Amino acid sequence: MEIFFLDVGQSSCNVVLIGHKQAIVIDAGAGRGALPLRFLKRCGIERIAGLIITHSHSDHIGGATAILGEYGGNIDRIWFVDDGRFCNTMFWSRVKEFIDEGTLPKTCLRRLEHDDSPQVVWTDRSSVATLRVFAPIAAQNLFSKQVNKQNATSAVLILDYQSSQEHNRIVFGADSQLQEWKDIYGKDGTINCDVLGVPHHGGHVGGTDDDMKWLYGTAINAKVAVISAATTSKHHPRMEVVEALTACGASVMCSQISKKCTKNLEAARENAIPMLHASQSSNVSKFKTLPNKKPKSVKVPCAGTVRIELGPNSLIVDSAHVHRQFVQSLPTSPICPMCRVGATEAAGEDQDKPKS
Repeated sequence: MEIFFLDVGQSSCNVVLIGHKQAIVIDAGAGRGALPLRFLKRCGIERIAGLIITHSHSDHIGGATAILGEYGGNIDRIWFVDDGRFCNTMFWSRVKEFIDEGTLPKTCLRRLEHDDSPQVVWTDRSSVATLRVFAPIAAQNLFSKQVNKQNATSAVLILDYQSSQEHNRIVFGADSQLQEWKDIYGKDGTINCDVLGVPHHGGHVGGTDDDMKWLYGTAINAKVAVISAATTSKHHPRMEVVEALTACGASVMCSQISKKCTKNLEAARENAIPMLHASQSSNVSKFKTLPNKKPKSVKVPCAGTVRIELGPNSLIVDSAHVHRQFVQSLPTSPICPMCRVGATEAAGEDQDKPKS
């Protein structure tokens, strides 16, 4: 099994390849979703076992319309959160069209919601791998709809891969907020995981700096933390989030690098790690030009697209060691890379994989 945290800039898309030319897609990036769709086609995917929309913000649901248009009746389930905005999206309009014309059955629609126990979204035939929903609960869903805050009811999904010898866990945090994690902790205790898709792109999830220490030290205990963020972002990742993660021993891997780490972005691009998988990032200089302003570097790679390989007795994170070396090579002046502290030891050598 392979899990990809796609580098889609300031948005989110995760793809789980489950074999037999099938995949699960968790969010689909922003805009027209060109990269996620191109990635699925390049992987030879013919069927989507689950198209999962964690909430209805455009940077998570935007590309789902293109995937729906391409795969149509070859989608087993569409999972969504009733967050007050879903029925006003282009994706829902397209879903209705497909239902009306008979391409999709109404029964393929499923609501993401935690009940007495985590809801099962997908499991393989042998039940070795299981993807479940840990948030939102019904009350969170209703409260967030009332105040029109979609992040407050963003789904949290956890993939468990359990064999006779190993139990590996990957958490997809989407844009989940602090209160959701308080409820998860109250019911399930600490969520220990091998890889965490950091909530809200490493940005604000509510609470104080101490709350961040509690979230990433008590509620969640991650070995590797993947942050989906863009070079041009002003708010992601936040220093207190990265500090909380590294303080707890997590190895942080951001998809793109920003001026929060180094002012010389083009130098970082020149020395970046090899791009092994499809990404929005580019090894060729790219700039955004605004009237009367200096051009700004965009799409500078850091970890790029992160690939995780799950086997019966192993979990491997592509380029983990190379990424740590890249972080260590960045200049400490004028700005030190936020994830430098703890980066050299946290991930462990068994999580490295050479380029094939």
